[in-house]
Amino acid sequence: MPRLPLRRQLLDELDDTDCSFKRARLSKYLQDVSFETLISPTTDGESDNSDLSSSTSSLSSPTTISSRDSDDESSSQSILSDLSDIEEMCIEALQARVDNLRRQILASRVLCKNSAVKKALQIHLLEHWRDSNHDQYRRRVCVDPDTFDGIVNKIHDHRIFHNNSNVPQIPVKVQLAIFLFQAGHYSNAASPEAIGHWAGVSPGTVANCTNRVMVALLTLHDKCVCFLMPAEKESVKAWVGEQACPEWRDGYLMVDGTKLPLFQRPGLHGDAWFDKNRSYSLDCQVCFYPFTCYCNLTCDQLVTLPDSLLIVDYGLGHTGSAHDSMAFRSTCTFKEHEQLLAPGKWIWSDSAYPAETWCVAPFRKPAGGELSRNQRTYNYHVSKVSPHSIFLFVFLMILDC
Repeated sequence: MPRLPLRRQLLDELDDTDCSFKRARLSKYLQDVSFETLISPTTDGESDNSDLSSSTSSLSSPTTISSRDSDDESSSQSILSDLSDIEEMCIEALQARVDNLRRQILASRVLCKNSAVKKALQIHLLEHWRDSNHDQYRRRVCVDPDTFDGIVNKIHDHRIFHNNSNVPQIPVKVQLAIFLFQAGHYSNAASPEAIGHWAGVSPGTVANCTNRVMVALLTLHDKCVCFLMPAEKESVKAWVGEQACPEWRDGYLMVDGTKLPLFQRPGLHGDAWFDKNRSYSLDCQVCFYPFTCYCNLTCDQLVTLPDSLLIVDYGLGHTGSAHDSMAFRSTCTFKEHEQLLAPGKWIWSDSAYPAETWCVAPFRKPAGGELSRNQRTYNYHVSKVSPHSIFLFVFLMILDC
C-alpha cells in the first residue's frame, strides 16, 4: 500500500482531533441541558419542587443534602455556570489552535526542513586553470578561455540576467560555466545535484542558470547561424586547400547527420523513432564550415558553437528511422542550393547522401567488390577535410541530453 504524504497525514490527524473536540463539546452540551432541566425550578406546585430537589440530591451526591434554602441553590448554579464558561473557553481555544495548525500546514511549502547540504566548491579553480592548465579548463566547460570570454561578452547584457529583486543574480560567467559544465557531461555527472556540489549552489539555481543561458543564446540565433562574409569565407577556403589540395578549396561547406537520443519511446508513432542504433532518437542534419582554427573567429562565431565548427543551416523534426538523404531534403541548403551556392561550389558529405554536382560524397564500396586504388586515394583525401565533424556532433548530443 502506498505511503501517504506527510501533509496528508498531518491533515488527517488534525481532522481526527477536531472531530474528537466536537464530539466532546456535543456530549457536554447534552449533559448541561439534561442537568439544567433537572435542577431548574418549576411552577407546578410543591410536589414538583420536592421531586426535583430529591432528584438533584441523588445526582449530585450520595448523601442527602440537608439544606434546601434558595441561597444555596443560587450559589451552586453560579459555580456550575463558572465551570461551564471555563470549559467553553478551553474548547474554543483548542478549536482555534486546530484551525491555525491546519492553515499553517496548507500554506507551508516545506513541512520538515532538511539540514543544509555541504558542498565542495570547485568552480573557483577555473580562474587558476585558465592561465596554467587549459586542458583541465576544457575538461570542465568544454571550451577554451578565449571562447568562454567571447560568449560572456555577447550575452552579459541580456535582460534575463537582470532583475529588480533585492537579491541579485550570480555573475553571468558563473551561470555560463554551470551551463557548459552540464552540456559537457552526461548521466549522473550532469544531474543538478552533482553540478550544484561542483559550483556551490542549489539544484534549483542550476536549473535557473541553464534556462537563462539557453534563452540568451537563442536570441543570437539569427545573427550566428548564417553564411560568412566573403573575407571570412576565403579563410575557410584556404584551410580546405591546405588540408587536401588547392583545387578543392571551393568545397568549403560540409553536411552530416546525427541522432539525438530520446529519454524513452514516444507515445505517438513510437516505432518510427527507432533508429539503426537500436534506440529512440530524433534526426538532426547540420550544414557547417569545416574550419577548426581559432585565429580568425569573431565573437559571433564563437557563440554559434564553442567548438568553432560554424553552423550555417540545420534541420530538425525527422524521426530517428529517417535516412540522412531524406532528412537532408528538408533543409534550406537543399531547397535553395542554387541561390546559396555559386556555380562551381559544392558541399562535402558522406556516402549516405546523394552524389550531385553541388554535393560531393566519397565512393561507396560496391556489393561483392572492392574500390579501385584511385577511389581509395580519393576517399583518403576527402577524409582529410571531414574528420572534425565528430566533435560538432558530440557537443550537440551532450547538449541535447
